[in-house]
Amino acid sequence: MRHHGKIAQWFEEEGYGYIQRDNEGEPVPLYIDAIYHGQSKPKLGDEVTFDLVETDQGWQARDLVYVHKNHPMIKPARFVKPSKRKNRTALILMILFGFLVLKLLVPKDDDVLKVPQGARVNAERP
Repeated sequence: MRHHGKIAQWFEEEGYGYIQRDNEGEPVPLYIDAIYHGQSKPKLGDEVTFDLVETDQGWQARDLVYVHKNHPMIKPARFVKPSKRKNRTALILMILFGFLVLKLLVPKDDDVLKVPQGARVNAERP
């Protein structure tokens, strides 16, 4: 069941505070992990809705949601379109690197044409 109240106290350094429920007695403790990721931190007097959860330490507020949108959510990162101008530097470097590797791996013409001594070039099979 959702409850309604206002932030009565908030200790920024410690990351907790209290919510005063509407028409009810004691304030309910609120910890920073009860706030949805992306929502701003609470300020005194903010109207909120929340769930009450019983823990070892007593009742605590969970799943806090602001009633009014006076707290903007953190906007997602803006997608930056790549420029239409193509950067061909990487392509040129890869081509040059390919030629260098081929030059090092391919034997020279002199090495290919050498025939070991004693070998017959036109030898027939017995």
